[in-house]
Amino acid sequence: MPMLYFTLALSILFVIITVIIINKSYIDGVKKAQQTIIESLTNGIIGVDAHQTIIMVNTAFEKLLGISRDKILGQPVDAILKLYGGTTVVPYEVYSQPNETNTRNGLKLRNEQGETPLSLTLAPYTFANQDKGMLVTTHNLSLEHQLEEMKVDFVSMAAHELRTPLTAIRGYASLLQMHYSLHLDDAAKELLTRLLVSTANLANLIDNLLSVSRIERNNMIIDTKPIDLSIIVKDIFESFKSQAQTRKQTFTLSMPEHLPMVMADPFRVGQVFVNLISNAINYTQEGGSISITIQDRNGYLEVAVQDNGEGIPPEAVPRLFTKFFRVSGSLEQGSKGTGLGLYITKSIIEMHKGKIWAESTLNKGSIFTFTLPTASQDEITKQKEHPSSTFLTVKNGQGIIVRKSTATN
Repeated sequence: MPMLYFTLALSILFVIITVIIINKSYIDGVKKAQQTIIESLTNGIIGVDAHQTIIMVNTAFEKLLGISRDKILGQPVDAILKLYGGTTVVPYEVYSQPNETNTRNGLKLRNEQGETPLSLTLAPYTFANQDKGMLVTTHNLSLEHQLEEMKVDFVSMAAHELRTPLTAIRGYASLLQMHYSLHLDDAAKELLTRLLVSTANLANLIDNLLSVSRIERNNMIIDTKPIDLSIIVKDIFESFKSQAQTRKQTFTLSMPEHLPMVMADPFRVGQVFVNLISNAINYTQEGGSISITIQDRNGYLEVAVQDNGEGIPPEAVPRLFTKFFRVSGSLEQGSKGTGLGLYITKSIIEMHKGKIWAESTLNKGSIFTFTLPTASQDEITKQKEHPSSTFLTVKNGQGIIVRKSTATN
């Protein structure tokens, strides 16, 4: 009997050892497969332990940094992966969250090879020795940025090429209207009027495309100075009165008698008012109401353009300020646009260190609100010492703003 128990125990032990060997072989195979997959990926990947030391690296990451892995392994992640958010170095621990996957966009890697736009994905990971850490995946966005740059170049070039013949067409059409309209019959006059309106709309589209191009290249000029916002808004308000009256809309302006000056570019702020007011008029039914309200909020002015139109669906509100987005449905009937106006408006306001947002309720209307910082006494004094003048005109509420002259003493 003892011999039988010994033989049975030996058999069980043999089975256990066999299972362990098979299990270890399986685990080793899985780990090897994981390593092969990581190594074959085109995205640069590093493994970082709990002490923020790099303990794993793939070939793509070596190529990204231009450094061999023996100079990467064992180094602190901050020493190797020098990332910038704007002009400031972003420490690794700022975007590292050990318990969940985390993505960080808008980063730039700077090294001897130059500057590379990146996004990172960080995910919890357990290494072969059972140590817990992070798997950091880099996404090189250079190609995407190049394609975006090519797109911006094309839009800018096309807009400039269209502007020259369009200017000639508008010029000839205006000459016909001024000098020969008496010799035209009613049908010809109607065609000429349609031609002028269409060329004006096309000119506005070209201006918007060029504005978008400047915004995306970060070279839109914002010439801020202390200005009296009430002068600009009154001028633009008067220019849109006839358009509102044609649609039998109530159009009102409400603001304190004395407003503090704001730091703003009068030309660009004029664009903002024109975009918001023209949208309110176009997207509000006949007989509706539009109001402009300005309030002093102690440190900034708050401007609200409100209408009682059909409103905007809740799912569309977050996308209102993105490029080429237009609300579909009955709201757009009879209203033409490219979906660029609100994108440009938001960009201008943010360049002024202000904020803009939209609130809307279906069948009740919408409110577009933006803020502009007020000017300090030092800024006002400096402006008085070096005055400048800018003149704005808005033609028939069509959203055409012309900077007639700027002079600095």
